[in-house]
Amino acid sequence: MRLRLLLALGLASVPASCSLWRGDPDPNLLLIVVDSLRFDAISQSLGAASTPNLHALADDGVSMTCCFSHTPVNDAALAALFSSRMPNRSGVVHDGQSIDPDLPLLAEELESEGYLTFASISRDLTLRAPDSAPAPGLLRGFRRVQFPEYEQWPAYEVATAAREFVHGRDATQPWFAFVHLSDPQEPYEAYETADAKALISFDGSLVETVSISNTSHWHHQFDLAPGKHRISFKSDTHLYVRDFACHSEGERVATSLLQGAPTESSKIVVVSMDNQTTEPIRCLLSARIHDAPSLAQIRERYRLEVEHVDRAIGALIEELKVSKQYDNTCVVVTATHGAALGERGHIGAREHLYDEVLRVPLVVKPVHGAPELALMRKKRHMLLRHIDVAPSILALLDTGHLSGSQGTSLLEDTERVLIAETRPPEAPSKRVAMRDERYKMIFDASERRYEMFDLRVDTLELENVFMLQGHLRMPWQSRLRQLTYDPNDPESVAPSAGETPRDARPVQSSSVRG
Repeated sequence: MRLRLLLALGLASVPASCSLWRGDPDPNLLLIVVDSLRFDAISQSLGAASTPNLHALADDGVSMTCCFSHTPVNDAALAALFSSRMPNRSGVVHDGQSIDPDLPLLAEELESEGYLTFASISRDLTLRAPDSAPAPGLLRGFRRVQFPEYEQWPAYEVATAAREFVHGRDATQPWFAFVHLSDPQEPYEAYETADAKALISFDGSLVETVSISNTSHWHHQFDLAPGKHRISFKSDTHLYVRDFACHSEGERVATSLLQGAPTESSKIVVVSMDNQTTEPIRCLLSARIHDAPSLAQIRERYRLEVEHVDRAIGALIEELKVSKQYDNTCVVVTATHGAALGERGHIGAREHLYDEVLRVPLVVKPVHGAPELALMRKKRHMLLRHIDVAPSILALLDTGHLSGSQGTSLLEDTERVLIAETRPPEAPSKRVAMRDERYKMIFDASERRYEMFDLRVDTLELENVFMLQGHLRMPWQSRLRQLTYDPNDPESVAPSAGETPRDARPVQSSSVRG
């Protein structure tokens, strides 16, 4: 390991508390990644969620205040975390892509160092290997994986599976547990603060009334006579009906949407089904149904989901303490990305690159007595990127190295610049941003538009100063054009082109999307 090599060379000294002198076992690692968790969601500001367990964890370690994701897309963010490569280097830039089977990943590295690896995930991650490769994509290197029993597990159930793994572990082999939580994520659950209903009718006859303020995973069996039939979902409030399907003996029955849209809320959704045979068939209908809360309700429900996540994390931390593994476990909590909650008229994450979407929590609790903790606390306000997380973990564990890593450990003093991106199909156009501790610059490739914000005086990114201060980060302009350049797109601007931006005004979005 690195520390032992330094000791052999006489380049490092070891505090009396170091495990090399005490004969302590190698440290464990618990990595918790939460989808769509904004940095300010766990702050102690007025109106923020109550997150006592995360704050207690930060008290035992450190909460880094300036950590950023490279993308508001979940799969791409996870690939950046596990590979220490930015999306344009990992090859994963949007959801549903396969992952290079030769890309070095954190779990593989720790497994090669003798760690028992385990993952408990809230949804079936779409990051898989190419069809020609046997490796399981992003989960490569995990010996055991607890998959969700249905579409998406709530945080507490995911944490319970991880608690069962942690329970009873002995000190003979260090372990790495990855816990992936999908809360908070749209559609946001009401947690008994509302009880909207939907009436479900088949061919005009009421079949069932379901609650929709929490996601209803609705299933029902019907006998379809030959010909066309209608099923309707109606509510006094607006609702979403997603993933509607009709199956008979494993085969999908033809359906068509007569009223409503899968991406837009409405008070009534009507679907037509067509039994094209001459005999009745038995069908299983299924759908995800949820109400469409107001902006105020969305913000309140987001807060409730963050509190649910905190309780789940707290239960897992308590298991570490009860089993006497807490002191010897490095715990790291971060998020794939943040989420807009009405800023600039937007709800969601994927379209934009403002800080409400990119800035994420990073709580690091090293093993008890770690000499690095004092240095980490001194650096708690420095800019960090997701690609720096894996190198930081390996440095704190004093083991391993990710080949080809683009990140650097938070223990190292180096100048860091964030590069972030989003692109179709998740966003309407390709957008790339660069950010240091003073400025952020965003380039929209389709509009050929720049935005620039002086973050020391404009933390909310409201005043575009590109026309006045763009020259202060002139190299960024060429770099951003380079990152968005596509030689197959005649509208794409080459890095050497010195075009004048069409519009330097801030981009104001009027859309509200999940």
